[in-house]
Amino acid sequence: MDEATLLELLNNGGKQSGRTKALVVIEAAKRLTENGIRKSEDLTGEPNSMRTARSAYLSVRGCGPVTWSYFCILLGTDGVKADTMVNRFVADALGRTTNSKEAERLVVKVADELHLSAHQLDHAIWAHQRLM
Repeated sequence: MDEATLLELLNNGGKQSGRTKALVVIEAAKRLTENGIRKSEDLTGEPNSMRTARSAYLSVRGCGPVTWSYFCILLGTDGVKADTMVNRFVADALGRTTNSKEAERLVVKVADELHLSAHQLDHAIWAHQRLM
């Protein structure tokens, strides 16, 4: 699909790294398919396929570690999207600043201690922060 068609279909002219989000999505899909990732099941197999897919995804300008985490969550893997809301929640809980990697690691650890999936706790944090 070309950029104009996707823009019309999604009705989203938002920008990411100075390019339309549609163009970023098209390039990410191209990089993934070039690396043998064509369906969600291709990401749930061996660790090498996940590393290859992550590397392909992150090679696209506008695709970063946080959106990679969210992409994987949407495909059914457990994880945390350590975005602004999650980072702010963790920083408030700690009483100090934190970064996405630390916030993700801590949310995963707390979720495990609470016998929740990381995604469940991530979603609860997001819902709480949205009301703040």
